[in-house]
Amino acid sequence: MLNKFILLNEKNLRASFDISTNKFYIDGPSIALYPEKNYLTLTGIILDIINVIPLKEKVIISFNFSLLNTRSILELIALLKNIKISDKCKHDINVNWLYQSDDEDMLDIGHDLAELFSEINFNFNESSECSYIKTNSLTTFTLKSSESSN
Repeated sequence: MLNKFILLNEKNLRASFDISTNKFYIDGPSIALYPEKNYLTLTGIILDIINVIPLKEKVIISFNFSLLNTRSILELIALLKNIKISDKCKHDINVNWLYQSDDEDMLDIGHDLAELFSEINFNFNESSECSYIKTNSLTTFTLKSSESSN
């Protein structure tokens, strides 16, 4: 099996999955005007992969957003809710919330999500870079966004 790299929109929100470690990485700006399609695609991919991971194995989802708008936050909440509902506690789901040291708003958003999803273990880590996905050994897919460019 190959690791996958997915460019979710032209604003460069990226997602990848490392099969050898059961780790998802979502990074970049999430500022699409209509993020529903992007997060629906992302949720479907994550759920499909989680369903083939052996039961009780640890799954780590790392978020490293450089920007996050209100609509994207709502879609992120829906994504986490769908993962917990569909997983039904079969896997140990952990979230790594990465934020830049000078971005207190991003840290606050992570803490709010951790409070909302208390059954998920959240880890908070400062990140000096906004992008940490390595694409050199990954298969790349591009999905067209439903946004119109004005």
